[in-house]
Amino acid sequence: MTEHTKSLTDILEHIAQGVVMIDKTNKLVVWNKKYQQILQIPDGFLKPRLSGRDIILLLAKRGDYGPGDPHKLADERLSILWSDTRSPKTITVRNKRTYEVLTQPTGDGGLTITYTDITRRIRVDDELRQAHSQLEQRVEQRTGELRQEISERKHIEAELRKAKEKAEIQEELFTKVYQFSPALSTIASPKDGRHLDVNNAWSSITGYSRAEAFAKTSVQLGLWEFPEHRKKFVKEIKTKGYVRNFETVYRTKNGALINMLLAGDIVDFRGEDCILVVGQDISERIRMDRMKSEFIATVSHELRTPLTSINGALGLSLSGVLGKLPKKASNMIKIAHKNCERLINLVNDILDVEKLNSSQMVYTYERLALSELLTEAVIINEGYAVEHGVKIRLKIHSPAIVWGDAFRLNQVVANLFSNAAKFSPSGSDITISLDTDTGLAIVKVSDEGPGIPASFHTQVFDQFSQADASDARARGGTGLGLNICRSIVENHQGEIGFHDNSPCGTTFFIKLPLITVLEAGPRAPLHV
Repeated sequence: MTEHTKSLTDILEHIAQGVVMIDKTNKLVVWNKKYQQILQIPDGFLKPRLSGRDIILLLAKRGDYGPGDPHKLADERLSILWSDTRSPKTITVRNKRTYEVLTQPTGDGGLTITYTDITRRIRVDDELRQAHSQLEQRVEQRTGELRQEISERKHIEAELRKAKEKAEIQEELFTKVYQFSPALSTIASPKDGRHLDVNNAWSSITGYSRAEAFAKTSVQLGLWEFPEHRKKFVKEIKTKGYVRNFETVYRTKNGALINMLLAGDIVDFRGEDCILVVGQDISERIRMDRMKSEFIATVSHELRTPLTSINGALGLSLSGVLGKLPKKASNMIKIAHKNCERLINLVNDILDVEKLNSSQMVYTYERLALSELLTEAVIINEGYAVEHGVKIRLKIHSPAIVWGDAFRLNQVVANLFSNAAKFSPSGSDITISLDTDTGLAIVKVSDEGPGIPASFHTQVFDQFSQADASDARARGGTGLGLNICRSIVENHQGEIGFHDNSPCGTTFFIKLPLITVLEAGPRAPLHV
């Protein structure tokens, strides 16, 4: 080895690449340890002037170039080595590492072959390609999501536009209905009663302008004739969220008093919970109701006097005081007497209803033994039971003392009994019983009739109610009796109701509070 070659070898040993030089005759000139390690060439094999083909043949025999004739493979690789210079090539050696091989001609016609380890670079490139691919996928996915979001946003914006247009139409419609409705309407703050809006009818009915409404509350204007009514109205609407059929009196700007029927609701107005009040002037209706009541009362009183006289005269005729009547005449008078009694009952019922509606019915309370009252009621109604072919069974299971008006409670029992008798089949029983339970006296009247249709249960105690309108003609009755009974029982601090005993029969019950022996004496008459 010349001094020049030795210096060159020393330099090559300090570089990271594997390097080998061959002369123009394909003889090995110089190499470094890195080259030997990369190709995993055995120690001692590489020698100066060794043929390059011998090195390639070693690798071919070892299988580095794949299957086939090692000599043929060696010749092919050698031909490629000398014919294709300047272009880097990539090889993967036995240790699974990848190298970039660069072949460069030397000035004297030989070759310098450099092996650079690019395993890490390839791995990084692969990672970068994978990351780039993932990034592209994420970008594509996010782009799709953004397109979807934009599409959804456009859809939402379109829906919002439609909703806004609909809301504007509804608001315009509400404003028209609100402003031009004949009913008084106002929107007020529940905090301080400020008027936030009033409609034209409010100004027309109260006499105050919109400016006056916005300047003062209804209390400051003196609109409520009874301020406690307003407190009750506001309390109820705050508790339940609404008020219905609230009657009160307004005092208008000119001092006139008008009867008002109010309704109220909590509504959202400009983002604030407010009270919407809708009112109707019912002064004329009340005046007409009063006139109607007075007319009915007058006519009923005027009817009752001659009817009582006619009924008495017919009764005397039937009793034989005026002499024996011919059979035909007797039958006709019986029919007239019976219809006269029906008319008297009708007039009495109408008068009782008017008394109840006008709070003019008088109750005289006293200590009553219900067992005695029921025994008396059975005796009084015995003739009615015989007429309808039914039997009365009285069952007293417990004594009971109550405060009550004997006449009115007898009226209730008689009404329940007459209803039971009218709707019971001939030969059946009507049971009247008395029990006590936890401070209550319980009177029951049970029949074996067809019962009450389920569709009619909620109307049983309404005025002029009949499960079948034909019943009023076929069995008699005004449809007022049970309504009157409910009012009488409720004015005794009691409860009235019924049980439908399917498949047949009905039981009406009355519950009244018991009194003790030590309680105070009879109560004074009470107007209700």
